[in-house]
Amino acid sequence: MNITHCKTNHIKNPIGYAMEQASVSWIAESQQSTRQEKAQVLVALDANMKHILHCEEFAQSTGTKLPIKLQPRTRYYWTVQVWGNGGDTAVSEINFFETGKRQSKLEGHWITPSWEDQSISPYIRKELHIPAVRKARLYITGLGLYWLEINGKRVCDEYFAPG
Repeated sequence: MNITHCKTNHIKNPIGYAMEQASVSWIAESQQSTRQEKAQVLVALDANMKHILHCEEFAQSTGTKLPIKLQPRTRYYWTVQVWGNGGDTAVSEINFFETGKRQSKLEGHWITPSWEDQSISPYIRKELHIPAVRKARLYITGLGLYWLEINGKRVCDEYFAPG
């Protein structure tokens, strides 16, 4: 048996999405079983799955809603174990999802134009010099288009964000 296509709210390992409730899904493939008998989903706050927040057995593998209260800007890890009707079982890889800011206050330093000439759309550029960090999350919002570069390199291949 093999477990594939593990997703949260239809996305593989989503980061920063506004979600009120998490729904997980997976596909169990087996040469021995013709259907899934049961599945157990574990949710934790650590990638080692040592601090379990929730453990529940389910019969379905699509749209399984996790009955946990999601906190803003929090990464949750989950895994699923599936038992087939042919007696085989499998455990998925560890998956994750990370909630967005939700209703928490947005704090930061706003980058705004001087608006000296209001007849043109402003081009705003801001260089930041930050000492070495291990981990960071950047939340970007705007009333226009933007792209992000770190050390002169684009961080994604999207154009015309946030559209």
